[in-house]
Amino acid sequence: MSLTKEQLAEISRRNGAKSKGPATATGRERCRDAARTRSAAITFDCTLLPNESRKLLKAITAEELAYWKPTTPNQKQLVHELIDINWRIKRIRFSQTSALANDMEAQREREGAPGMTLDMAVQAEIAGARPQGSQLNLDRRLHFLTISRARVIRDLDRLTKRLPYARGSRVLLETQDLPIEICWKVPGAEPNGPRQDDGC
Repeated sequence: MSLTKEQLAEISRRNGAKSKGPATATGRERCRDAARTRSAAITFDCTLLPNESRKLLKAITAEELAYWKPTTPNQKQLVHELIDINWRIKRIRFSQTSALANDMEAQREREGAPGMTLDMAVQAEIAGARPQGSQLNLDRRLHFLTISRARVIRDLDRLTKRLPYARGSRVLLETQDLPIEICWKVPGAEPNGPRQDDGC
């Protein structure tokens, strides 16, 4: 006997209500890992990685919204795009520092030195700037994001200048008392005077 979708959904609902969660420590840890993975997505149009601060992102979002004061959906979308770009730039700069530190540590281990020297730091910087180096690829990504950020800021500036009265502070023009037709009398245009049928 085959069950309908509604019957299967009801069975699933009843079984879910009986569940008390994982019973073993391994199962509970697996659930915690899954929750951390799911928490990587955030609703600010920005991807938040597990090691990044949600509190800091919320604070930056609040600051940007307070600064730009978006009033239209387009403005709000551009502000969220700007927040996302700035967050990615911050992440790439952190990644550059981390990659450089890793390259320096690898250089130190290759030479068997007890500590870091200035020459090792220079060599790690040069290695990172090579065509397949970590720094060059991150620099390219940073350059692209910087150009994108400049475009978003330009668009936001243009929208706020084009809509200076977006908050409703502008007085609307009253049109109910304006005449439908306007007749202009030009002195000396008609030597015999205006015609009687033109309404002027």
